[in-house]
Amino acid sequence: MKKPVTFCGITANPGTKTNGNAAILDSGYSMPTTVINGSFEGPTMLITSGVHGSEYPCIETAIEISREINPAEIHGQIVIIHPVNTQAFIQRRMYVVPQDGKNINRMFPGKKDGTLAEQTAYVISEEFQSKADYQMDLHGGDVPEILPVYAIYPKTNEKDVVDKSLDMAQALHIEYLLSSDLWGACAQAASFYHHIPAILVECGGRGLWSKEEIEIYKTNVHNVLKHLKIEEGEPDLPAKSPVILYGEVGPKASEDGCWYPCVSLGDRVKKGEKIGELRDFFGDLIEEVFSEVNGVVFMSVVSLAVNKGAPLISIGIDQP
Repeated sequence: MKKPVTFCGITANPGTKTNGNAAILDSGYSMPTTVINGSFEGPTMLITSGVHGSEYPCIETAIEISREINPAEIHGQIVIIHPVNTQAFIQRRMYVVPQDGKNINRMFPGKKDGTLAEQTAYVISEEFQSKADYQMDLHGGDVPEILPVYAIYPKTNEKDVVDKSLDMAQALHIEYLLSSDLWGACAQAASFYHHIPAILVECGGRGLWSKEEIEIYKTNVHNVLKHLKIEEGEPDLPAKSPVILYGEVGPKASEDGCWYPCVSLGDRVKKGEKIGELRDFFGDLIEEVFSEVNGVVFMSVVSLAVNKGAPLISIGIDQP
């Protein structure tokens, strides 16, 4: 007989869902979490959203699917955090946790005795990823960014984990698929430390969200759940395969200033081609920025303001 399940103190009986706040140790902060315990036996899917608090489409998607999923149609368990970084969401802060200025998506597997960002990563790793069979980490372009719908799967030496992550990605309607070994990232940690298949999905940006983006995102989430037979029904699989990217290169701002890109999302660029200018507050040139590789622009900063060390553009390498 199927049993109750508990994640970070939140318990759901078979065939039910429970909303609760997952405590981030004794920090006084927590993460809104929905635990869905299906009526049938099956694997556990962890869905995280809002690791960056101003990536709104993924957060709204997680809120909506947590309400809409019917436990009676679920084989296994689905655990949804919406959002992870509530503090940044409330303060409308991009990239980091306001309390310590650290990016959670660089902090995994976290530290029990660390700062809030490190403790958040620790709780996700120990209380959620350690009990999951799969993970979808939902993201999007942050306030100054635009990007297409794409996905990332972690690099690891475990072929089975990579193959199963790629299998999950095949159910997505995306333009690009990229492998990444970004150290400290949530999805990478799921595969590296907990040996489970994981994908990171990106959609939206510019501090906005729309119903159209939410529908794209929800279709992708449900597709993966149905593809894995966690949710009943047949997935709406894509007719076209994504463009495979074998890596990414992205220049960063050398100084605080104003950013003037001269290429757009989806443009193909050649190594040595000028892709933008960084200017000071008087309009004087600080530097011209050139592409280091041949590839395709799949993320661009659209805000005029940039700060030293921040990304300006990402170019995906589409030739192995």
